[in-house]
Formats: sequence, C-alpha cells, structure tokens
Amino acid sequence: MIARFKIKGTCVDDLFHILASNGYQVQLSTTQTRDTYICDVIVKDFKSESEDK
Repeated sequence: MIARFKIKGTCVDDLFHILASNGYQVQLSTTQTRDTYICDVIVKDFKSESEDK
C-alpha cells in the first residue's frame, strides 16, 4: 500500500529522514506550489500479513 501526503513547509525533509531511518521506502516529489511536496510512503499491507498467520 502507498500512503501519499501533500506537505507544505520545510519539515518534509525531517519526515523523509525519520521514515527512511525506520525502514520505510519513501519518495519525495516537488509540486508547482512553492514549499509544497508530495511524500509517498510504501507501507506493509497489514491485512495480507494477518492472513498469512
């Protein structure tokens, strides 16, 4: 599953490093609006994980 966040401000760099250092796959993209970023985070699908047990 991919979670997408649209973030305005400079804190997006901190968020990127926090998520990446905790094992999440993260991709940042810029937008047409100044200081606004799209942050895509790949997270585990907890539903399919619980079905495996």
